[in-house]
Amino acid sequence: MAEDALARRYDSVVFDLDGTIYLDEEAVPAAPATVRGVRELGVRVAFVTNNAVRPPSAVVEKLARVGVKATVEEVLTSAQAVVRLLGGERGLAGVKALVVGGPGLREALTRAGARLLEPGAWREAEVVVAGLDPELDYGRVRAASLAIAAGVPASRVDDVLALVELSAAARRPVRTYSLGMRQRLGLAGALLGEPELLILDEPANGLDPAGMHWLRRFLRGFAADGGTVLVSSHGLAELAQTVDELVIIDRGRLVATGALDELTAGGRSLEDAYLELTGELS
Repeated sequence: MAEDALARRYDSVVFDLDGTIYLDEEAVPAAPATVRGVRELGVRVAFVTNNAVRPPSAVVEKLARVGVKATVEEVLTSAQAVVRLLGGERGLAGVKALVVGGPGLREALTRAGARLLEPGAWREAEVVVAGLDPELDYGRVRAASLAIAAGVPASRVDDVLALVELSAAARRPVRTYSLGMRQRLGLAGALLGEPELLILDEPANGLDPAGMHWLRRFLRGFAADGGTVLVSSHGLAELAQTVDELVIIDRGRLVATGALDELTAGGRSLEDAYLELTGELS
């Protein structure tokens, strides 16, 4: 019989997973029965996948959900293949690795003895390993890149995204962000290094009323916590609701400095004060 010939000719059969055993979360028709039949012939079975995100234990769990029994020892992922290419335990023991990738890749490297670095320690990296990371998005990449440049820990990225209220949108493509959300993302980058001084150019540009209210509240809170904010803007009405001190410059010439209350004394608006000081008020 053909089955017996197969058993005599081969010691083992290796099954690809994606598209052969399952498609997404569904078993390929007849795949579970085929695997059982091969096992009944006494032939060893193995499963391979180019998915470096899932560790072998997660692959075994998925196989079970589609009706295929397997053990962790029977699964080879691309993450494990990477480990072998890098010399296995002998080549990776104690090596400092900077990893961009999912849990499967991280687990495989850790099991081999590699020391995984936080992005802030990128200068110490002896090897860089990149793979698919389902948690990665442009916002995080941008913030993480700035974090590396600023030498701050990776956890700070999530902190600043939360601070500017972008955590819920962190995995969305930035092209879907509104102008206000992009302004907040830029602000998050500026906050990575925990600065004492923020210098912002037209931060309220293009914001809707809700966005301006949020920005005003944020900047006042930053100042209340001991920080200093220097804002360059032509939006005088908005500045009048936000700032404490003013520096008025006209055509490169310093016109006036002082507290907001002083410059707007007598009930005049900041706009009136500006126009009068710059000689534009007729």
